[in-house]
Amino acid sequence: MANEESRGAPIRALIVNTDDMASMFADLERLRNSDFARKWHSFPTTKEDIQATLKEIGVDGVEHKQYYITDYETSVPALRDRLPVGADIDEINHLAMRIEVVEKAYGLETFAAVMESGRHCESLTDIINVTENMDCFYLQPSYSAEMYGEFLATMAQDEFGGVIERLEHSPDPDMRELAGYITRLESHFDSAAYGRELVQAENGVFTDSGYLTEINPGEYVDLYSGRHDVEYPVFAYPEREPTARPSVMDKLAAAKEAAEKQGSERTGHPSKSHDAEL
Repeated sequence: MANEESRGAPIRALIVNTDDMASMFADLERLRNSDFARKWHSFPTTKEDIQATLKEIGVDGVEHKQYYITDYETSVPALRDRLPVGADIDEINHLAMRIEVVEKAYGLETFAAVMESGRHCESLTDIINVTENMDCFYLQPSYSAEMYGEFLATMAQDEFGGVIERLEHSPDPDMRELAGYITRLESHFDSAAYGRELVQAENGVFTDSGYLTEINPGEYVDLYSGRHDVEYPVFAYPEREPTARPSVMDKLAAAKEAAEKQGSERTGHPSKSHDAEL
């Protein structure tokens, strides 16, 4: 489970130190306890936060250089199962930033519907491109073919109801007869069959968020083509601890000891420090 600090983030990823995980399998006790270097991390993130997480799990860029994302939690239904394990940190961060942009501009219902539909979701690159093409999707509040057919029939009644009413009150008996014929047809209207026909024609799909269709598919453009298109890279190994510098006194003592040693080697006599020991 992710920790409480990660709640509310578009994406949470479980980052594992793969070198330490490999050593775990050589230690049965650690394997039983699942005690190896891993941590949930929230995205979007910053370079400093990534460095802190990598430092905590022991990915230092020197002895341990490899990490692996093994699991996800997301704020978007169906997205978790679309995200690939072993993904790149910078690309996951880029997607999380794009999701925040989509949420502010459109809300997440349509994006969630696309994720559930499985369209344009074959890879992480595809998913990022969905966030760049939200104007190409349309979501309606219908959840079955029958509901969709009834919805469209109701819209038609609202639009043409006045026409039928005028026909019913027309002084022309033929027009009144036509109105009666239309009314009888309405009573036999098969909304489910009508809905199925339209779904097939529109290449739509029903999701938990509603009825999803693609509009102007010719305008769908792949703007993202890979890691080189990441706008704000955040991955960085932890900064190495600076090596302690010797003090001036340490340097003087070392220089004195070296000089005494060199002098004793030339004369064949022990240095003063050795005389003192004797």
